[in-house]
Amino acid sequence: NRGEPRTANGYTITYAGTEPTAEGRTAYVLHFRDAASREFTLKPVVYRSEKEQWIQHPDIQYFLEQDLYAAVSPKAMFDSPQAAPAEPGRLTLARGDSALTEGGAYTIRFAGFDTAVDPAVVGAPNVEIAVAAVLEVRENATGRTETVRPIYAILSDRNVRPVPAGVEAWGLSFAFVGMNVNTGEISLALEGAAPAVEDWIVVQAYEKPLINLLWGGLFLLTLGFGFSFYRRISEARRRAAPLVAA
Repeated sequence: NRGEPRTANGYTITYAGTEPTAEGRTAYVLHFRDAASREFTLKPVVYRSEKEQWIQHPDIQYFLEQDLYAAVSPKAMFDSPQAAPAEPGRLTLARGDSALTEGGAYTIRFAGFDTAVDPAVVGAPNVEIAVAAVLEVRENATGRTETVRPIYAILSDRNVRPVPAGVEAWGLSFAFVGMNVNTGEISLALEGAAPAVEDWIVVQAYEKPLINLLWGGLFLLTLGFGFSFYRRISEARRRAAPLVAA
């Protein structure tokens, strides 16, 4: 996710956003910090060709002992053209996942389920199932965190009755409007804030150790070939030169 540092194999990588290239394509700005505390920025490019094919150009960081190649696959590469757009104000979370609201004012984390819900809270007769989603809502400017428990209830007539919960001081309200039993994901309807638009990429990075030895070897090989070629030409010219009598 944009702005969320990730660590892999001793590297800390942060996706900072995008910027246009001179050709009008999109470069993805990646800030790296390696195990030796060296910091550098790579800007791999991804764009869609006129034939609707994705083209990826990696960026390279050169070191004495190795080179690091980085390529990215943006979220748009994984989106299905037939996929329906997300409903405004809707948010889907799996247990343990977090999401930001638009502008980054709040972070919403789905901590888990609370099954010890009093059916009387639902305010309807014949409640068959009542479960609450435990949400940890953090105001990022102050660090203050509140826990809310919106309820998802199923009545005996199979109708669903959400019971919203929120933080009145922040003007936020959450309704637990659906769940996927197989994946454990929940669907929330937000009021008072809009979910941030998803912006994430998949980063593929490869280390090429001792690559400078390869380039050095190629340079020496080319230099040796050039020197040998020069000697052959010089010898051929000497043999072809006419003899002059003294």
